[in-house]
Amino acid sequence: TLPKRELNKLKEGIVNQECLYGKWEIPVGEVSVPNDAIVITYPWKMQDTINVNSKNIGQFWKNNRFYLEVDGIKRPFIVASVSNSDDSFTLIPEDWVNSYKENNNLYSLPERVWLRKVSENDE
Repeated sequence: TLPKRELNKLKEGIVNQECLYGKWEIPVGEVSVPNDAIVITYPWKMQDTINVNSKNIGQFWKNNRFYLEVDGIKRPFIVASVSNSDDSFTLIPEDWVNSYKENNNLYSLPERVWLRKVSENDE
């Protein structure tokens, strides 16, 4: 009984933008995780950290997409997950990643970008 426009919004998923507030790092290299360490690499350059708050959310969040600078160009990502319990969220690159792959002669690219909240104790 829902109008198609509203149903499509629900299917696409809506993220409460306040869940994105905070100081976030984009871990690269050997990264400590509980009981282990993992190696994370990306073929592009991104900021080490970003700080998202109510005043600057428009720089990062628009039309249900999260934007990060990739090699100096603002690129859209779909929010795959947001977890306040482990202070992290993951992003899926949009269609731009296909032309990036072709232009840089790459065979594969990471499917997700991981951001981890910087705790006040780490600052």
